[in-house]
Amino acid sequence: MKQKVAIELGTRKRVFICSPLRPRKGTPKEQRRELFHNLELVSLACRYAVQHGCNPMAPHLLIPAFLDDTDAEERQVGIELGIDWLMDCDELWVIGERISEGMQNEIDMALDLDIPVIRIGFIGDPIRALESLVFEENKDADSEEDETDEDDEEEGLIYDGD
Repeated sequence: MKQKVAIELGTRKRVFICSPLRPRKGTPKEQRRELFHNLELVSLACRYAVQHGCNPMAPHLLIPAFLDDTDAEERQVGIELGIDWLMDCDELWVIGERISEGMQNEIDMALDLDIPVIRIGFIGDPIRALESLVFEENKDADSEEDETDEDDEEEGLIYDGD
């Protein structure tokens, strides 16, 4: 991300990234493949949010690293921690077309808290679509940077107020 920073610390809009984590039923190999796909999707969604001047909050990227999502008690603690994150957010972004049970709970909670729910859908494969958006924006930013003054050393994002 080689765009210019124009955002003061602490002023970025906090967006809760709502996307599936747990694989649907299938063979262990299919479940691993789907889990990898879901983690790639949330990672790209976070990068997309940062490129748009937002602070992405994606508890399902962090919490499963220290809590076991397959253990019912630990999963419940993880869900509660995620809801704590959601309560500090300005918006909830629903990524893709599939709405899991966990996602629906997050959407319902956001609506109860009067947090705007933004649906971000894609035509076709959401990972390919996000990769195209994320990396095309970087390509454009790199091209523009080549044309700018080399003395400007700030790197990051330009926030246009949208």
